[in-house]
Amino acid sequence: MSLLTKAGITKLSELDIDAAPAQAKDIVELILTAQGDILYRNVEAARLVADYGAGYNFLKIQNTGVEQPCWVDLQAIIIWMTGAVNRLIAPPTIEIPVPDIGQVVAEDHSGGAHVTSSELPILVFPSIALTAPSYQTPVAVDGAVCEDGGVQTDETAKANDAVANDMRLVPWEVNQCKSYNADTPAYTDEKADINNAIVDDVALPPLQVTAAGDAIYFGSDSIFDRIRLNVSTAGVYSDITISWEYYDDVAVGWEALEVTDNTNSFKNAGVNEITFTPPANWGKTTVDGVNVYWVRAVASFGASPAITTAPLGAQAWLPKTGDAYYFGMTNPWDWLSLNIGTPGSGTWTVTWEYYDGADWVSLPDKYDTSNGFRNGNYHSITFTRPGDWGVVSVGGIANKYWIRGKISAYTNISQLPLGTQAWIGTH
Repeated sequence: MSLLTKAGITKLSELDIDAAPAQAKDIVELILTAQGDILYRNVEAARLVADYGAGYNFLKIQNTGVEQPCWVDLQAIIIWMTGAVNRLIAPPTIEIPVPDIGQVVAEDHSGGAHVTSSELPILVFPSIALTAPSYQTPVAVDGAVCEDGGVQTDETAKANDAVANDMRLVPWEVNQCKSYNADTPAYTDEKADINNAIVDDVALPPLQVTAAGDAIYFGSDSIFDRIRLNVSTAGVYSDITISWEYYDDVAVGWEALEVTDNTNSFKNAGVNEITFTPPANWGKTTVDGVNVYWVRAVASFGASPAITTAPLGAQAWLPKTGDAYYFGMTNPWDWLSLNIGTPGSGTWTVTWEYYDGADWVSLPDKYDTSNGFRNGNYHSITFTRPGDWGVVSVGGIANKYWIRGKISAYTNISQLPLGTQAWIGTH
């Protein structure tokens, strides 16, 4: 990249910049950097926006393998060092009474003489009263519930044990996945393979040209509207058509599903999405012994089908807005401490809410040091205890004071966040 200057220029817009297309974002990020921002090199230039935090943020490198910086609040390191027991507290109030200094004048007229006596009493050093907030030791949660597409699962035991990565903070994994070879014919369970990042371990259609009907099935306990798929080996084939279908429980059979397929029938390598509007008559059906909501991509043949390279997949996700994670206690409480074993990577928004006796509304004065579950290790979600907080039943757990982190917006995902343990505290 080079800058081509010329005499007499007075505006940035008059400056010629000779840059490769890949470097254009570098220049944009540099121009947009505001006071306090940090400009760093990732795959391309990126900015870390200045963030003071709850108190004394410091810079660290995320443990996601991508070596990019992030802000971490000082409170997070205190929690990590002390096993989630201690918290930053407000400094104590020092009260120093104002001393009462007086002068006493006494007059004595006996004997005809006038005597004036000034007396300054000895001052007593004032007492100093220290008043600090009372913070109780955090305790185990009374309730933890994962909501996936409206299906609520009790994860209280998982939130209270120390088993790493057993809390589904953002439940976008693929619940079920089956690959079907029409020539064998046989199903292959791809559930484990579709949920890890190993390349080329998921067979995508077409697999062979002997018999039409090869397919890949994606399933979930709840309705979904997109599949985010990493095609690690792009398919190269001809005279073969890939069609998407869903199960119609009214007509009782497989029907065509209208999709926007950015994988181009698995011919585009990399991470892309297949999106669709969930049909009103979409129902559960059983495929290879598993009864869930399924969609499938099926291969059909023309006159001369040929495969040069069969497509292969690495990983997939089923992102959905509205999914949430709930934390609850029998009595009102003030803050949540969360150990995130695997930090998430991607772009989404977590909105923290509480139940006000009638509806779920925004949690007042919320501060989330986990950055929507994207920061690993120990973090806290603090808030002002709502005056109208009401009890409600969630996931079959009755009459608790709940808060929830709900996914209110989604752009992309490359790593699901997983929790290890949670605690709740009051003051």
